[in-house]
Amino acid sequence: MNQLDLFASPTLVATEHSSSSIEAPRRSPSPSLDFQPTPPAQERAADACAPSIPACVPRKRIAPTRLHSKEAELRIVREADVPNYAAEDIQTVEHVLAAWPTTKALFTYVEIRQSFGVSRATVARKLKGGLIPGIAFAGERVMADGPVRRFTRDQVKFLLLCVRGRR
Repeated sequence: MNQLDLFASPTLVATEHSSSSIEAPRRSPSPSLDFQPTPPAQERAADACAPSIPACVPRKRIAPTRLHSKEAELRIVREADVPNYAAEDIQTVEHVLAAWPTTKALFTYVEIRQSFGVSRATVARKLKGGLIPGIAFAGERVMADGPVRRFTRDQVKFLLLCVRGRR
């Protein structure tokens, strides 16, 4: 049996010894598959007409773009930056947080929702408003502080104060 071509398929041919056997297909001449080298004189004439392009084009180094002055400014909200709250609101929030065990130091969005009934959207609005200390901003954008944002007890205190203060 002859070896088949890449695009060949076996054809059945009847013979005397067996009921069927496989015969290799005949190859049809194809101009795209036949390679005929070009004589050197013709190559030089073709190269003279073609534009010269180097084999390896070096890449330009792209300089990093400068950040706008708004984005370049990095700031962290401090306790002095948040508004002053009423003394009775502060006492109420501290009383609520005192009920939580001291081993519970960090809170996620889900825990804040389950524990205090404050939605993630409300927390995000208060973060963007700059009402919670310890949050970093790059211009107007709140910077991520990890794959999961966790709030300290003091940050939760200010979150509850600003939620309570709007009422």
